[in-house]
Amino acid sequence: MAASMIKPRARLRGLAIVEAALVVPLLFLILIGSIQYGWCFLKVQQLEQAARQGARTGVLQTATTTNVNNKIATVMNSAGLGSSGYTVAFRNATAGTTITDVADPAQLPVGDLLEVTVTVPDYSVIGVINAPLIPMPTSVEGQTAMMKEGPL
Repeated sequence: MAASMIKPRARLRGLAIVEAALVVPLLFLILIGSIQYGWCFLKVQQLEQAARQGARTGVLQTATTTNVNNKIATVMNSAGLGSSGYTVAFRNATAGTTITDVADPAQLPVGDLLEVTVTVPDYSVIGVINAPLIPMPTSVEGQTAMMKEGPL
């Protein structure tokens, strides 16, 4: 059959199929990327919440490092990140020094900032879709600083 004898509707239908074949994979990639980035932002917020709760516990006068770590573990477990291999770091943000004991007044005097950082070193452990075409961070972290309380 000659090209001039093909009905115009049939040509348009074939063109629509070709256009769909070109556009649908791109739209699918955008959808997957949106899901992955949304999941990443959710996990970062959960890490920041864990750091915030740890800092809130750590700045109390009665705080101990064990209490802070337990509070962070509780938040991480409730977020489904308890087995992610996360690490916790404490720092006196005012003096710029690392802290090993939040209750030690020499390491964290009253009025200094306690900085709590919770890090998941391998994002692929917590990622929902680990597609190689979608660039994602290698690690994610949440960080918060609060002032150490003291007697009034």
